[in-house]
Amino acid sequence: MLVIEHVERAQDGDAVCVVRCLSGVARQGMWLTADQVTPLRLEWITRYERPVEILDPPHNAKGGLAGPDVEGLRPGMRLVSLAEKPDD
Repeated sequence: MLVIEHVERAQDGDAVCVVRCLSGVARQGMWLTADQVTPLRLEWITRYERPVEILDPPHNAKGGLAGPDVEGLRPGMRLVSLAEKPDD
């Protein structure tokens, strides 16, 4: 589970957010969802301006999210992982 700390940019199906990992391990490429938001893909993760493949609690990182509803992302929103890729 991730929580959005700050939304730097969200437009045209692409968002850059500062996120904190609350539980589990977030991995590059995983699918996430939140209330009233269609599934999002975690495209990339950077910590201290360096790319990483995972993010674990209680760390923060910058993440790239992709999906049609990125404009709806807000600070405080919790994103939970999906067990598998959503149906198109």
